[in-house]
Amino acid sequence: MDSRKDSSSGHFATSGCGARDPQARQGRAGARGNPWIFSQAIERFEPTSVEAGALVAVYDASGSLIGMGYCNRATTIAIRMIAWGETPAIDELVARRLKSALELRRRFIRDDTDAYRLVNGDGDGLSGVVVDRFGDVLVVQIPDCRCG
Repeated sequence: MDSRKDSSSGHFATSGCGARDPQARQGRAGARGNPWIFSQAIERFEPTSVEAGALVAVYDASGSLIGMGYCNRATTIAIRMIAWGETPAIDELVARRLKSALELRRRFIRDDTDAYRLVNGDGDGLSGVVVDRFGDVLVVQIPDCRCG
């Protein structure tokens, strides 16, 4: 994916649609490690129509890749970052984060406990995603998804 900012016009030029398109361009938000990018911090989306829950590559104002997140333009938190910089395939990334969350819980939760939060969103690197265990049942909450 080749992205350049035309400094004379202040516009972005984007070519080479990659697997993580559409792209969301934003300013300073997200650059400091906050996994939330608010809608007013986004300069533009390419393409302009992005479905809720779509994965997007996020670039700063200079055209440098910040990372990847999923988006919902209809909410205040328009993008929830799930990775910074170049990222592995989404399946691999989610599997790795879920495995880490499970390993962490196994260190602190007794074997006879059958109700607890397995995934705690930002704390486990899966912004907004919550998974609770109640016995043999898992309750999964995924904000901004294409549910329905």
